[in-house]
Amino acid sequence: MLHFIILLLVLLYFFTSLIYFLYKTNNNYYKYKYNNLYKNKFKGGKCPSKCKKGICYGGLKCKDYFPYNEECCNFDFECNHCDDTFDDKVYKEYETREFNNVNELVTTQNEYINNLNDKNNLLNQQ
Repeated sequence: MLHFIILLLVLLYFFTSLIYFLYKTNNNYYKYKYNNLYKNKFKGGKCPSKCKKGICYGGLKCKDYFPYNEECCNFDFECNHCDDTFDDKVYKEYETREFNNVNELVTTQNEYINNLNDKNNLLNQQ
């Protein structure tokens, strides 16, 4: 019985060590890819898939850090300074931020117009 308990403890230690080793290896690989991509910031070339207008639209599938997904964009900065196949334009970081601000402004104006239309429809019904 004692040998069985010792065997269980050794197996538990082995599998725990194996899981920790895999976690550390993947974590180091992820940090290496992140730093390498951030230094280069795609100085040209084709953008990764799921890049549209300088923003990564990969969703949760592409944001999964374990394992690192080479096919999708994993960070928003990967979609900058590369050839966007969506509209054949090269986006830079400041253009992406300005684009997002314009989208927010248009959205608020659309909501205001929709509210005015609703009020006009109520007046027309009366």
